[in-house]
Amino acid sequence: MRTRSIEILPDHFYHIYNRGNNKQSIFRGKRDFQFFLKRMAHYFSKACIDVIAYSLMPNHFHLLVQITQEVDFHKIMKSFSISYVKSFHLWHKTSGHLYEDDYQAKCIKSDRHLIQVIPHLLGFNLQFVQIISFIFWFSAKCFFETSATSTARFMNLPRAFTITSF
Repeated sequence: MRTRSIEILPDHFYHIYNRGNNKQSIFRGKRDFQFFLKRMAHYFSKACIDVIAYSLMPNHFHLLVQITQEVDFHKIMKSFSISYVKSFHLWHKTSGHLYEDDYQAKCIKSDRHLIQVIPHLLGFNLQFVQIISFIFWFSAKCFFETSATSTARFMNLPRAFTITSF
């Protein structure tokens, strides 16, 4: 991965996204979606990175994350990406670059920007048919933590972030 120009800081929200090389699919089936989420839970929970929302489409993904403490986010994303890509290539008997480039990260600098990002991230601008076909892979207010009973739990966002805010 190249050196990043954006610094990832604690107590900030970030919109993280990436897409398939040549816009190809990075998820070919249910197993890929599920494995991506499991790997994300594994790597992010250890680093105290809260996933507020995510959107997984066949050829790209969006994550809304909050960094809760000082971490090397770029190293975590690299490990997470390598883990997913290696498994993807093994399962689908492919090789080469899965992603078009390194992930992109945009800092969410205000509450207003955060409220605007969530509907976009969740695909509210997509046609109804597209939303229905991928609804299982959209999740608002979800983040991951390690626990004895579950690797995922729901987080309560402030009242400002209810559906009426959109």
